[in-house]
Amino acid sequence: DVEENFYFKVENENVLASPADETPTFPHDAQPDELDIALGIEKINNSTKFKFNSITNKWSGLRSFVKDKTHVIGFNENINNFYWFAGQGGYGIQTAPALAQIAANEILNKNNFMFKKKYEINLDLINVKRLG
Repeated sequence: DVEENFYFKVENENVLASPADETPTFPHDAQPDELDIALGIEKINNSTKFKFNSITNKWSGLRSFVKDKTHVIGFNENINNFYWFAGQGGYGIQTAPALAQIAANEILNKNNFMFKKKYEINLDLINVKRLG
């Protein structure tokens, strides 16, 4: 929704859905929380014409965020040949293909002209250097 309280996407005859939660946790083998699933279903059912009766599959993942909730890519200034690719939060599945191409171009010292000019992406806004 507009306030990012949930997310869903229709794919084939299924609905992929998420409660869009950002629960702080430690790195571990993430498993979906039953309460989060129920809250996600409730949010979507209350805001749409969907009425979920069952869930076919459920999964959970660990997402990384930085303070400004923007992607983090770029070479580390203090560690030789270390490249950051993090901070994808809840949008990683949608943005990873383009970010991966941008990162590959930077790592291989190739031009990102298409992303800068055609798509008007300011790569400084996602570069790790902004975090100082």
